[in-house]
Amino acid sequence: MRVSNSRAPETLADLAGETGAIAVWAREVATDADLVMVSIPQKNVVDLVPGIVAGAKRGAPVIETNNYYPRERDGLIEAIEADAGECLGLRAAWGPCL
Repeated sequence: MRVSNSRAPETLADLAGETGAIAVWAREVATDADLVMVSIPQKNVVDLVPGIVAGAKRGAPVIETNNYYPRERDGLIEAIEADAGECLGLRAAWGPCL
């Protein structure tokens, strides 16, 4: 299992040590993955590295577990407010999300 964040891999040293995961740069996290899970603030989906999941294995599911908090953190995202669905950001870039 690989993990990444918006900073450097060394900032995940404690998590990697506790879980056995390998901390990597965001652009490397999905390379050859059987499954990709993205858990970030909804407002940050647009800032993901372009093609971040492109290196996953063909057919690998991309699961987006982002939560939309328009009042507390994300501000209003018009596409979501118009009922386009919360996985809009990843769907637009990488196909269906679960």
